[in-house]
Amino acid sequence: MKKCIVIVITLMATTVFGQYSASDLANRLHKNDYVEIVKGEISNKTIIRRLGRNTAVGTTAEVIWDGSTAYTYLGYAQTLRVVGKSTNDDTSGTGALTMKICGLDGDYALADETIQLAGTDSAKTTTEFLRVYNCQVMTAGSGGENAGIIEVYNTSCLTDTLVAKVLAGDNRTHMAIFTVPDGYNYYMTGFHGSQGVVKQSHVCIIAREYGAVFKHVDIAEIYLSPFVYEYLLPLKFTGKTDIEVRAVTAGGGGSLAVMFHGWIEPE
Repeated sequence: MKKCIVIVITLMATTVFGQYSASDLANRLHKNDYVEIVKGEISNKTIIRRLGRNTAVGTTAEVIWDGSTAYTYLGYAQTLRVVGKSTNDDTSGTGALTMKICGLDGDYALADETIQLAGTDSAKTTTEFLRVYNCQVMTAGSGGENAGIIEVYNTSCLTDTLVAKVLAGDNRTHMAIFTVPDGYNYYMTGFHGSQGVVKQSHVCIIAREYGAVFKHVDIAEIYLSPFVYEYLLPLKFTGKTDIEVRAVTAGGGGSLAVMFHGWIEPE
Protein backbone atom coordinates (compact mmCIF):
# COMPACT_ATOMS: atom_id res chain seq x y z
CA MET A 1 0.00 0.00 0.00
CA LYS A 2 2.78 2.44 0.81
CA LYS A 3 4.42 1.78 -2.56
CA CYS A 4 1.20 2.60 -4.38
CA ILE A 5 0.89 5.90 -2.57
CA VAL A 6 4.46 6.84 -3.45
CA ILE A 7 3.89 5.96 -7.10
CA VAL A 8 0.75 8.11 -7.33
CA ILE A 9 2.50 11.11 -5.79
CA THR A 10 5.47 10.70 -8.12
CA LEU A 11 3.23 10.60 -11.20
CA MET A 12 1.39 13.72 -10.10
CA ALA A 13 4.64 15.59 -9.57
CA THR A 14 5.90 14.52 -12.99
CA THR A 15 2.71 15.71 -14.68
CA VAL A 16 2.81 19.16 -13.09
CA PHE A 17 6.52 19.92 -13.12
CA GLY A 18 7.99 17.51 -15.66
CA GLN A 19 5.98 18.47 -18.74
CA TYR A 20 5.62 22.21 -18.21
CA SER A 21 8.21 24.90 -17.70
CA ALA A 22 7.51 27.88 -15.45
CA SER A 23 6.66 29.89 -18.59
CA ASP A 24 4.19 27.22 -19.73
CA LEU A 25 2.55 27.19 -16.32
CA ALA A 26 2.22 30.97 -16.36
CA ASN A 27 0.67 30.92 -19.82
CA ARG A 28 -1.76 28.20 -18.80
CA LEU A 29 -2.62 30.05 -15.61
CA HIS A 30 -3.56 33.32 -17.36
CA LYS A 31 -4.65 32.03 -20.79
CA ASN A 32 -8.32 31.64 -19.97
CA ASP A 33 -8.49 35.11 -18.44
CA TYR A 34 -6.92 36.65 -21.55
CA VAL A 35 -9.24 34.82 -23.93
CA GLU A 36 -12.32 35.77 -21.92
CA ILE A 37 -11.22 39.42 -21.73
CA VAL A 38 -10.72 39.58 -25.52
CA LYS A 39 -14.13 37.95 -26.06
CA GLY A 40 -15.72 40.50 -23.75
CA GLU A 41 -16.81 37.90 -21.22
CA ILE A 42 -14.90 39.69 -18.45
CA SER A 43 -16.14 43.25 -18.66
CA ASN A 44 -14.15 44.85 -15.85
CA LYS A 45 -10.69 43.96 -17.21
CA THR A 46 -8.77 45.44 -20.13
CA ILE A 47 -5.62 43.94 -21.62
CA ILE A 48 -2.64 46.31 -21.71
CA ARG A 49 0.21 45.21 -23.96
CA ARG A 50 3.04 47.68 -24.48
CA LEU A 51 5.64 47.31 -27.22
CA GLY A 52 8.90 49.23 -27.23
CA ARG A 53 11.80 49.60 -29.64
CA ASN A 54 15.04 51.54 -29.49
CA THR A 55 17.54 51.06 -32.31
CA ALA A 56 20.31 53.18 -30.77
CA VAL A 57 20.60 52.34 -27.08
CA GLY A 58 23.61 54.11 -25.58
CA THR A 59 25.97 53.62 -22.67
CA THR A 60 23.69 55.55 -20.33
CA ALA A 61 20.13 54.51 -19.51
CA GLU A 62 17.51 55.18 -22.19
CA VAL A 63 13.83 54.37 -22.29
CA ILE A 64 12.83 51.83 -24.93
CA TRP A 65 10.82 54.09 -27.23
CA ASP A 66 11.05 55.68 -30.67
CA GLY A 67 12.65 58.82 -29.25
CA SER A 68 15.80 56.88 -28.26
CA THR A 69 16.50 59.15 -25.27
CA ALA A 70 15.44 59.57 -21.68
CA TYR A 71 11.69 60.19 -21.51
CA THR A 72 10.22 63.38 -20.03
CA TYR A 73 6.74 63.25 -18.47
CA LEU A 74 4.45 66.25 -18.60
CA GLY A 75 4.02 68.05 -15.29
CA TYR A 76 0.37 68.90 -15.88
CA ALA A 77 -2.38 68.15 -18.40
CA GLN A 78 -2.29 70.19 -21.59
CA THR A 79 -3.30 70.09 -25.22
CA LEU A 80 -0.84 68.51 -27.64
CA ARG A 81 0.68 69.64 -30.91
CA VAL A 82 1.22 67.06 -33.66
CA VAL A 83 3.59 67.86 -36.51
CA GLY A 84 4.96 65.73 -39.36
CA LYS A 85 8.16 65.79 -41.34
CA SER A 86 6.40 65.08 -44.64
CA THR A 87 3.76 67.16 -46.44
CA ASN A 88 2.17 63.87 -47.54
CA ASP A 89 0.99 63.19 -43.98
CA ASP A 90 -2.01 65.44 -44.47
CA THR A 91 -5.73 64.95 -45.04
CA SER A 92 -5.17 65.55 -48.76
CA GLY A 93 -1.90 63.59 -49.00
CA THR A 94 -0.85 60.04 -49.82
CA GLY A 95 0.48 59.32 -46.31
CA ALA A 96 -1.21 59.36 -42.91
CA LEU A 97 -4.51 61.21 -42.79
CA THR A 98 -5.67 60.79 -39.18
CA MET A 99 -4.00 59.61 -35.99
CA LYS A 100 -5.36 58.47 -32.63
CA ILE A 101 -3.59 59.54 -29.44
CA CYS A 102 -4.13 57.46 -26.29
CA GLY A 103 -3.16 58.42 -22.76
CA LEU A 104 -4.49 59.89 -19.53
CA ASP A 105 -6.09 63.23 -18.76
CA GLY A 106 -5.40 65.51 -15.81
CA ASP A 107 -7.40 63.27 -13.47
CA TYR A 108 -5.37 60.21 -14.52
CA ALA A 109 -8.43 58.88 -16.37
CA LEU A 110 -8.13 57.09 -19.71
CA ALA A 111 -8.43 59.53 -22.62
CA ASP A 112 -8.02 59.42 -26.39
CA GLU A 113 -8.58 61.65 -29.38
CA THR A 114 -8.34 61.12 -33.13
CA ILE A 115 -7.09 64.17 -35.02
CA GLN A 116 -6.68 65.14 -38.66
CA LEU A 117 -3.03 65.57 -39.58
CA ALA A 118 -1.71 68.72 -41.25
CA GLY A 119 1.58 67.64 -42.80
CA THR A 120 4.46 69.84 -41.66
CA ASP A 121 2.01 72.27 -40.06
CA SER A 122 0.78 71.72 -36.53
CA ALA A 123 -2.45 69.92 -35.69
CA LYS A 124 -3.66 70.37 -32.12
CA THR A 125 -5.78 68.27 -29.82
CA THR A 126 -8.74 69.62 -27.91
CA THR A 127 -8.20 67.05 -25.15
CA GLU A 128 -5.69 67.91 -22.44
CA PHE A 129 -3.32 65.00 -21.83
CA LEU A 130 -1.14 64.39 -18.80
CA ARG A 131 0.28 61.12 -20.19
CA VAL A 132 0.64 59.64 -23.68
CA TYR A 133 1.47 55.97 -24.13
CA ASN A 134 0.31 55.12 -27.65
CA CYS A 135 -0.36 56.76 -31.03
CA GLN A 136 -1.75 54.99 -34.10
CA VAL A 137 -2.38 56.08 -37.67
CA MET A 138 -6.08 55.37 -38.24
CA THR A 139 -6.50 56.26 -41.93
CA ALA A 140 -4.02 56.80 -44.75
CA GLY A 141 -3.92 57.78 -48.40
CA SER A 142 -2.75 55.64 -51.30
CA GLY A 143 0.62 55.03 -49.62
CA GLY A 144 -1.06 53.14 -46.79
CA GLU A 145 1.32 54.47 -44.13
CA ASN A 146 2.82 57.63 -42.66
CA ALA A 147 5.24 59.02 -45.22
CA GLY A 148 7.51 60.68 -42.66
CA ILE A 149 8.18 60.95 -38.96
CA ILE A 150 5.26 62.28 -36.92
CA GLU A 151 6.03 63.90 -33.56
CA VAL A 152 3.75 64.83 -30.66
CA TYR A 153 4.69 67.74 -28.39
CA ASN A 154 3.10 69.71 -25.58
CA THR A 155 1.65 73.12 -26.45
CA SER A 156 1.40 74.98 -23.15
CA CYS A 157 5.06 75.45 -22.21
CA LEU A 158 7.86 77.57 -23.59
CA THR A 159 10.05 74.47 -23.91
CA ASP A 160 8.94 71.72 -26.29
CA THR A 161 8.59 68.29 -24.71
CA LEU A 162 8.45 65.34 -27.11
CA VAL A 163 5.92 62.87 -25.68
CA ALA A 164 5.49 60.50 -28.66
CA LYS A 165 7.05 59.78 -32.02
CA VAL A 166 5.92 57.66 -34.96
CA LEU A 167 8.78 56.67 -37.26
CA ALA A 168 8.22 56.76 -41.04
CA GLY A 169 6.19 53.80 -42.29
CA ASP A 170 5.42 52.42 -38.82
CA ASN A 171 1.82 53.67 -38.44
CA ARG A 172 2.20 53.50 -34.65
CA THR A 173 4.47 54.28 -31.74
CA HIS A 174 6.65 51.69 -30.05
CA MET A 175 6.76 52.88 -26.43
CA ALA A 176 7.50 50.57 -23.50
CA ILE A 177 5.73 53.09 -21.27
CA PHE A 178 2.46 52.98 -19.38
CA THR A 179 0.82 54.89 -16.53
CA VAL A 180 -1.89 53.11 -14.56
CA PRO A 181 -5.20 55.02 -14.55
CA ASP A 182 -6.44 56.29 -11.21
CA GLY A 183 -8.85 53.85 -9.56
CA TYR A 184 -7.28 50.84 -11.29
CA ASN A 185 -4.60 48.26 -10.64
CA TYR A 186 -2.36 46.88 -13.39
CA TYR A 187 -1.38 43.22 -13.20
CA MET A 188 1.70 42.51 -15.31
CA THR A 189 2.01 38.87 -16.37
CA GLY A 190 4.95 38.94 -18.76
CA PHE A 191 8.11 40.79 -19.80
CA HIS A 192 9.95 39.83 -23.02
CA GLY A 193 12.82 41.23 -25.07
CA SER A 194 15.33 40.64 -27.86
CA GLN A 195 18.19 42.46 -29.54
CA GLY A 196 19.10 43.20 -33.13
CA VAL A 197 22.78 43.88 -32.46
CA VAL A 198 24.91 41.36 -30.59
CA LYS A 199 26.03 43.43 -27.62
CA GLN A 200 25.60 42.92 -23.92
CA SER A 201 22.60 44.92 -22.74
CA HIS A 202 21.09 45.59 -19.33
CA VAL A 203 17.31 45.90 -19.52
CA CYS A 204 15.04 46.70 -16.59
CA ILE A 205 11.45 47.50 -15.72
CA ILE A 206 11.24 50.50 -13.44
CA ALA A 207 8.18 52.01 -11.80
CA ARG A 208 7.32 55.16 -9.90
CA GLU A 209 4.33 55.22 -7.60
CA TYR A 210 2.53 58.55 -7.33
CA GLY A 211 4.66 61.02 -5.35
CA ALA A 212 7.61 58.60 -5.12
CA VAL A 213 10.73 57.89 -7.21
CA PHE A 214 11.53 55.32 -9.89
CA LYS A 215 12.65 51.92 -8.59
CA HIS A 216 13.73 48.69 -10.31
CA VAL A 217 11.03 46.04 -10.58
CA ASP A 218 12.80 43.41 -12.70
CA ILE A 219 16.10 43.14 -14.58
CA ALA A 220 17.33 41.14 -17.58
CA GLU A 221 20.86 40.82 -18.94
CA ILE A 222 20.84 40.12 -22.70
CA TYR A 223 23.61 38.73 -24.87
CA LEU A 224 23.01 36.68 -28.02
CA SER A 225 19.59 35.34 -27.01
CA PRO A 226 16.18 36.83 -26.16
CA PHE A 227 14.58 36.64 -22.72
CA VAL A 228 11.06 35.61 -21.74
CA TYR A 229 9.79 36.30 -18.23
CA GLU A 230 6.30 35.00 -17.43
CA TYR A 231 5.09 35.71 -13.92
CA LEU A 232 3.20 32.95 -12.12
CA LEU A 233 2.11 35.66 -9.70
CA PRO A 234 1.46 38.90 -11.63
CA LEU A 235 3.33 42.05 -10.66
CA LYS A 236 0.84 44.54 -9.24
CA PHE A 237 1.00 48.29 -9.92
CA THR A 238 -1.45 50.70 -8.31
CA GLY A 239 -3.20 53.72 -9.83
CA LYS A 240 -1.09 56.68 -11.05
CA THR A 241 2.07 54.54 -11.18
CA ASP A 242 4.41 55.29 -14.10
CA ILE A 243 5.98 52.17 -15.65
CA GLU A 244 8.76 52.12 -18.23
CA VAL A 245 11.53 49.92 -19.59
CA ARG A 246 15.07 51.29 -19.67
CA ALA A 247 18.23 49.82 -21.15
CA VAL A 248 21.98 50.31 -21.35
CA THR A 249 24.22 48.67 -23.98
CA ALA A 250 27.94 48.05 -23.54
CA GLY A 251 29.81 50.28 -25.97
CA GLY A 252 26.58 51.90 -27.20
CA GLY A 253 24.77 51.29 -30.47
CA GLY A 254 22.39 48.68 -29.10
CA SER A 255 19.14 47.72 -30.82
CA LEU A 256 16.42 46.36 -28.55
CA ALA A 257 12.76 45.44 -28.74
CA VAL A 258 10.74 44.69 -25.60
CA MET A 259 7.19 43.98 -24.56
CA PHE A 260 5.30 43.77 -21.30
CA HIS A 261 1.70 42.65 -20.94
CA GLY A 262 -1.08 42.18 -18.42
CA TRP A 263 -4.44 43.73 -17.61
CA ILE A 264 -6.00 46.60 -15.68
CA GLU A 265 -9.09 46.29 -13.52
CA PRO A 266 -10.84 48.57 -11.03
CA GLU A 267 -9.50 48.56 -7.49
